[in-house]
Amino acid sequence: MKLYYTSEEYVGMPSSLRWKHVSRHLMVSLPLLLRCLLPVSAQTAQTAPTPPTAQTATTDKNAPIAKIPPIPSTAAFTATGVTAQSFEDSVQAAMAPGLAAQRASIQKQASSSTEEKFFALAWPPRPAMSLGLSPGPICDPLPPEQLGPLVDQASERESVQADLVRAVIKQESGGRPCAISVKGAQGVMQLMPDTAQEFGVADPFDPKQNIDAGVKLLKSLLTKYKGDVSLALAAYNAGSAQVDKDKAIPQIPETVNYVSDILEELNKKKP
Repeated sequence: MKLYYTSEEYVGMPSSLRWKHVSRHLMVSLPLLLRCLLPVSAQTAQTAPTPPTAQTATTDKNAPIAKIPPIPSTAAFTATGVTAQSFEDSVQAAMAPGLAAQRASIQKQASSSTEEKFFALAWPPRPAMSLGLSPGPICDPLPPEQLGPLVDQASERESVQADLVRAVIKQESGGRPCAISVKGAQGVMQLMPDTAQEFGVADPFDPKQNIDAGVKLLKSLLTKYKGDVSLALAAYNAGSAQVDKDKAIPQIPETVNYVSDILEELNKKKP
């Protein structure tokens, strides 16, 4: 029987002959596989295969193959003390240090993750958004020594309570002269462009011009609502038309909170 066959010969081969061919290849490869699995001591206990002689080393494919070494039996494993369970245990023991090192490396990477550290940081405060301002560039609030005289002068000129003006400024812009709201109001007292034009403001971001016009607007609203501070503040925030329509503070959450916060600020200033 030939040792090697072409694919055409193999396909047309009778099943009995094909099985013999497969069996012969298994007999050749199985001992080599077992030699890789057995310990060195078990391998040396086996009889080494007889090397081929000059007579057997021929290129004739029909020549008989070399002598096949005997297949190790279960007794050979038992004699050397090697069992399936002990072999598995030895493999696990050999892999244990490497697995432990990998586990420690993963834990170290997780503990030093940039993403985890990033989300552990506190977000910076954004007071501009809480005031309803646009998330654009935010300047520093005016220092008290600069803001105070401007408020006092405008309040005295229009006969408006200075603490009321300060509370409005705090609620509107936090004292930031460059503030712009999402609706387009500008400056320290958040004047709408039409209002700024009505009061002759050339530069709404100039603190003096903005405060002067804002106090004039507040004075006109106090006069219109006969000194009712709540209605005047509601009109400053939501517009006079809405207050006139409701004949009360409009039930708009922003307006209700606006009036409530300013009145609470004023109560703190009372002796």
